Amino acid sequence: MLLTHFLMYEKLLSDNNLKEKPECIFNLDEIGLNTDRTNEHVFVNKSNKNCYLKSPQSGKTMFTVMFCISAIGIYLPPFTLYKAKYLYENWTKGGPPGAAYSVSESGWMMGNTFENWFVTIFVKYVERYDKPVLLTYDGHNSHLTYDTVEAAIDNQIIILCLPPNTSHAIDIEKKGENKI
Repeated sequence: MLLTHFLMYEKLLSDNNLKEKPECIFNLDEIGLNTDRTNEHVFVNKSNKNCYLKSPQSGKTMFTVMFCISAIGIYLPPFTLYKAKYLYENWTKGGPPGAAYSVSESGWMMGNTFENWFVTIFVKYVERYDKPVLLTYDGHNSHLTYDTVEAAIDNQIIILCLPPNTSHAIDIEKKGENKI
């Protein structure tokens, strides 16, 4: 299956004249993070008599951060999605320049939040590049909505989806063994 993926990828690059345009090739992935540290152990020196774990009471224990980078190493500012009903201004301070923020009930990426990032951030960012542009990501259902695909078609963005939650499996070298 992995070999089939790479053969399809090679054909996609060739058919769209992208082999010599790595600035037009992007990949994105996201990670879910948890700030609730109450289930972790605290290890300290024996001489400490009063040990405790300080846990922030921020109310946003789950959040997702999405990163997008080009094949030449240029990255878009991160997109952070907090578990909350409302986005508070102080949650957006101190981040990298241009970073984007949103909220969802679960802290996980949802179709509408991905669409919003895609249209307002990614599409605007790649306006300056020759078309088509290739964006590769896992095919999680939050990434594949009608409006996202329609915006991609309208803006000559090719979306290449991996099976959901498999982007980590594309590492073809592991412990010196070739997986292909």
